[in-house]
Amino acid sequence: MNSLGENERLDEIGFGGLKLIQDTEGFRYGIDSVLLSDFAAGLAGKGKELKAADLGSGNAVIPLIMQHKCARLSKIYAIEKQERGHELALRNVELNGLGEKIIPLCRDVKDIDCILRSGEEGMSLGGSLDMVVSNPPYFEGGRGIKNAQSSKLAARQETTAGLSDFTALASRLLKKGGGFFLILNASRLADALSSARECGLEPRHLRMVASRRGEAPKLFLMHAVKDGGKELRLLPELIIYEGKRSYTEEILKIYEKSQKLA
Repeated sequence: MNSLGENERLDEIGFGGLKLIQDTEGFRYGIDSVLLSDFAAGLAGKGKELKAADLGSGNAVIPLIMQHKCARLSKIYAIEKQERGHELALRNVELNGLGEKIIPLCRDVKDIDCILRSGEEGMSLGGSLDMVVSNPPYFEGGRGIKNAQSSKLAARQETTAGLSDFTALASRLLKKGGGFFLILNASRLADALSSARECGLEPRHLRMVASRRGEAPKLFLMHAVKDGGKELRLLPELIIYEGKRSYTEEILKIYEKSQKLA
């Protein structure tokens, strides 16, 4: 099942020896997936075991990294609409021997009722999860750079489901006090904050992400709490590069490549 086909490659992504099959002609993961995984793991709620979902999961790279970074994560549903991404997710889960922890589901985030019925042993997923993460399309439909390839376009630009659909589903999946974790283009910050509050998800932590010190942020990381109180904390800005292309020490730590790690 995991022999490579045409236009496929096998990447060593680190994080405890994880491997990832990617489609060289499709959308491939980048630093945003790593930043979101680390952000969510660092703010994971207390509890012996945590259950989560990743919305728009693609080849399941975020669930793979999250289960490594958060030892208390017992199960994560990798929800992806596109059949190609879902197929790769299934193969990546098998390749890494994580079938007990990561459950790929081929579902559209707009079909909330269908997803809520996807729990194991006939149980509903509604109000059952501790965490929901998402790296949704960065741009609204009709904006941003269009890509002729449908899989890349759907990953970068809203084609069917919009930000409000991702937020609404997250709210339905989370238990009271559960956390929604999002990474998105900085231009969508107002949309994300208003959409979260409309769905009963109160923004709790916000961190801007800039390529270099002194430059305008390009991304943001947001943590919102279901039925939480109004108390937004602005975290220190995260800088990706120092110099031309060298990662900062913090980014190296996130990738677990820092020479200063104990």
